[in-house]
Amino acid sequence: MFTQGFAAGLGIAGPVNSPTFTIVQQYEDGRLPLYHFDVYRIGDISEMDEIGYEDCFYGQGVTLIEWSELIREILPEHVTEVTIEKDMEKRIRLQTNPCGGERMRVLGIESSSLVASVALVTDDILTGEYTANFKKTHSQTLLPMLDELAKLLELDLNTVDAIAVAGGPGSFTGLRIGAATAKGLGLALKKPLIHVPTVDALAYNMWGASGLICPIMDARRRQVYTGLYQMEQGIHVQMEQQPMDMGDLAEELNRRGERVIFLGDGVPAYREMIQEMVKVPFEFAPAQMNRQRAASVAALGSLALKEEGDGCGYHSAFLVSAGEFNPDYLRKSQAERQREAELSPEGAAGKLPGDY
Repeated sequence: MFTQGFAAGLGIAGPVNSPTFTIVQQYEDGRLPLYHFDVYRIGDISEMDEIGYEDCFYGQGVTLIEWSELIREILPEHVTEVTIEKDMEKRIRLQTNPCGGERMRVLGIESSSLVASVALVTDDILTGEYTANFKKTHSQTLLPMLDELAKLLELDLNTVDAIAVAGGPGSFTGLRIGAATAKGLGLALKKPLIHVPTVDALAYNMWGASGLICPIMDARRRQVYTGLYQMEQGIHVQMEQQPMDMGDLAEELNRRGERVIFLGDGVPAYREMIQEMVKVPFEFAPAQMNRQRAASVAALGSLALKEEGDGCGYHSAFLVSAGEFNPDYLRKSQAERQREAELSPEGAAGKLPGDY
């Protein structure tokens, strides 16, 4: 809003968009040229040379820089600093028309496993989704995927109401990258985040299916991240997401005595164990439903916003400011657990949780 007002004061008539992904936006049609920088995503200050910052900083125009403290060493000697403070509590309260009415846009980000996925849900419609399940790091894929999706949909990210992100459990690295991406967007766009439990979102792929829905994410050493859900009329959590031994999970399913649908990246790892130990009827979800999707994250995020309005939506996901968002790992990292094992009385031979 500050930049838009500044541009209007210079007589710039066209739209003023965020430079979150382009680093700089240039406007030449006002009384003076305006250069708007957002340097939050600069990995190294030398990247500013590639952009040609000196022509902007020392030219005849006006330069506005967000996150200028990150490039303080190359700022001109004389600058004017502007600090804008905002009430975080007010920012994360969205006024929505519960269960229908106003148009609502939720951006979804999923990076809790090998899958990288971004999606936009507008009201109850999946407007677009970009998903890849390939051996590239999410630091290489998420932002280009998001940029491509925004271009394809001609989406101004400032029009998004909130950013829903898979909040864990899952890969420590993947969750951190997803969290950093979502927090950066939230801070840059001044939008709230929605913390969506990863296993809940995976289960939501099976909306409308009968029986028990049992997502299993491989946590290694016979451990899985799992939960149990009923999906015939909305999402109903029967057992909250948690780390669990695969044998204990099989016993729990046998005790409940209901038909089960398994999905998630734990299926290939534990298929034989399931076939051997699970005594109730079961089946495995098909390819288009058996991995994480940002569409499900965004859809559950939309339900969370409806819940904010009138209590008619989904209860496990929750709104949080971008600055306060933290992933829910559910258990310590492999390195932390290994360190604890080495410091135990048994020494390095001590077993980690899940060792058998």
